[in-house]
Amino acid sequence: MSYKKNNFAEVIVDYPGSLQKTYTYIIPISISAKIGQVVEVPFGSRSTLGIIKTLNFYNDRIENLKYITRIINPHLYLTFNQLKFAEWISTTYNSDYFSICKIFFPVSLSSNNIGIKFRKYLKIKYQNQNFKDEIVKFKNTRKHKRYLLGKEFLNSKKHKILSSIVKNDFGVSAYSWAKSSDYFSEIEISFDRSFIKKNIFDLSSFKTFCSNLLENSFSKEPEDIGEKSSKNIFIEDRIRYKLSFYKSLIQNAVKNNSLLVIFCPDVFTCFLLYQFFFDSYPMSLGVVNNATSKSYRHDLWLRVKEKRINVIFGTYHAAFLPFINIDNIAIHDYNDESYKQNITRTFYDSRKVIEKLSDLNKSTLFFVTAIPDLISTKKLRNRKIFSVKQNQKLFNFLPSMKQRISKVECNIIDMRQELRKGKTDLVSEELKSSIYDVIKDDLNVFLFTNRIGKSYLLGCDSCSKIYKCDNCEVNLVLHTDSRYGHDFLLCHYCGFSKVFIGICDICKKALDINIHGGTQAVYEEMSLCFQDVNIFRMDSEVISNINDQYEMYMSFNNKYPSIIIGNRMSLKFGSLQKVALSAHVSLDSELNLPNFKSSDNAYRSAVQCILTNDYKLSKNRFFLQTFDPEHYVIKSILYGSMKNFYSDEIKKRKQLLLPPFSKISRIILLAPSESESEYKAGNLYKKLVKKTSKKPYNNLLVLGPYPSFPLKLKNQFRFEILIKGTLPNSFLNDIKISDNIIFDLDF
Repeated sequence: MSYKKNNFAEVIVDYPGSLQKTYTYIIPISISAKIGQVVEVPFGSRSTLGIIKTLNFYNDRIENLKYITRIINPHLYLTFNQLKFAEWISTTYNSDYFSICKIFFPVSLSSNNIGIKFRKYLKIKYQNQNFKDEIVKFKNTRKHKRYLLGKEFLNSKKHKILSSIVKNDFGVSAYSWAKSSDYFSEIEISFDRSFIKKNIFDLSSFKTFCSNLLENSFSKEPEDIGEKSSKNIFIEDRIRYKLSFYKSLIQNAVKNNSLLVIFCPDVFTCFLLYQFFFDSYPMSLGVVNNATSKSYRHDLWLRVKEKRINVIFGTYHAAFLPFINIDNIAIHDYNDESYKQNITRTFYDSRKVIEKLSDLNKSTLFFVTAIPDLISTKKLRNRKIFSVKQNQKLFNFLPSMKQRISKVECNIIDMRQELRKGKTDLVSEELKSSIYDVIKDDLNVFLFTNRIGKSYLLGCDSCSKIYKCDNCEVNLVLHTDSRYGHDFLLCHYCGFSKVFIGICDICKKALDINIHGGTQAVYEEMSLCFQDVNIFRMDSEVISNINDQYEMYMSFNNKYPSIIIGNRMSLKFGSLQKVALSAHVSLDSELNLPNFKSSDNAYRSAVQCILTNDYKLSKNRFFLQTFDPEHYVIKSILYGSMKNFYSDEIKKRKQLLLPPFSKISRIILLAPSESESEYKAGNLYKKLVKKTSKKPYNNLLVLGPYPSFPLKLKNQFRFEILIKGTLPNSFLNDIKISDNIIFDLDF
């Protein structure tokens, strides 16, 4: 086989464990190849797929090289930016280069599975007097529908009608006659499925809820969002004002024919934002997430590639669309932990991936968040990111977040005092009394707990037995099955469950289930205390789909008085109408998690809880129940001082060299026995410590091995090694990726 002079290709091959390695192939003279194309290549004794990374001009090892077999699809290729982006993900997260590249393609690398959708139309060739005379013959006969079909074309002056509509409206016989007639022909026209509106919610009530704001805050002309830099933060918890901000960005994108991508943490938010704006910009919007069909995603992929779209709402999937150039990127609810994703055995933070996408495209990036976390606050203070406000006329008369927090009366309830009184209820007497006062005034109550279920720690007071999962080293959570009316114990990690009979397996004594309760237990307690009040519970158990979540919000907003009990899922809409009292039922469960971010997360969830109060009301109250009222986080909440919390927390992290003063990566070793897992982790630890004695790795600190949390998960024991410092991409390259190793490089 002959080849063109100096025509060689570096190919990324689909071979497990090849990581970032490329292989050189000769390009045959019959093939016109270019960078980014998918090709078939011989690899060892078999054929496999590959992607051309670069084209070379010289190679002195020609006798040892093989030829590219064929181009899979000449129209399917990755751009230079996409290859660069995929390489960054691959090297940063120690994952297979080809596997990352595959994510950029619409459905499959096989050309047979990437097709354009066509619709058949019945088209009239000409409408002369002969045609009119022909169809009149069928009038009031058995073939009257042929007359009606011809009349449809004549009266409406249509040139074509969908064949499926012809069959449904005029019958198969009339359709067959038209197809065989000289006056008609059937044609196929490509159809873009991504223009179909996806109706997930009935948004009429929600649009009414937001209408006054949106009408007042927007003119027909796009508004300037003010001074901005390459990285900006928009701090706002209320959904209406976030929509106001997004509409400014969308108006500018449509007017300037530019591209805006709004990333969302979950499917619910993604569809809500998309559907809210679709009617105003039907030809400019698209949506992508794991709930959109493959056919829709394929057509959207083509629209993006051909630059026929202005705005995309999506989860992290949107980062892998074939963008030519992105002008603006917004990350909705930036501090939501749902952005943490995984590629095979590697966990990564998709927010960092989105930031890299922004850098490659030189896009303006907006972090949209209710309460910025500690790292974002530090960047804001050091002017690495900038705070933006849009529509100053609107925001000037609205109370700031600081003013809204100061307006709320904060109360700390010491639950130790409740125990001394012999009270074991989840909700204290003081809080119940305050709820009763609010209900009397026909106002609403918001109760927050970040645990679901009836009891998340079930133990026997007599023999001290703790109920744990058979497959995992975690506590079983007590739930009530509303369908069958019985209690059961469930593991939230592996799904193991068993029926709960309320008696200890060992000493046969009754178990106390009234402590350590989650949303279900709080709901049952409130239902007994306030039987004539509308009580809503919002968690993943009672909400089976995204429409249920939306409908519950609207019901809560429209029924007074009401009590809503929820976890983090319930904080998405910010300030809620007629809420005069909010409470965090169990902050201690968040503060005591084995994670260096637990204080930051607990503080932000408490502040968001405070902000759910309706700031338009004359009196607002917030209650926080705790067993540790002297904790510095709780004191910061009580005094409404974000500045004090930031100062205390940043000081602690600096002393312990925790982010943002270093980076932490985690390697988890899995094995069927505890001793084997600890042994493997110990061997890897010695290997890594030895590596850190040489440059450029001598600034890294390797810690461990420690029992991971949880120690046992799905019958696999886990020990982990922590690495502090800026981790070079090459540091982990000699660790073989296997089923018994998990990398968490954005811990």
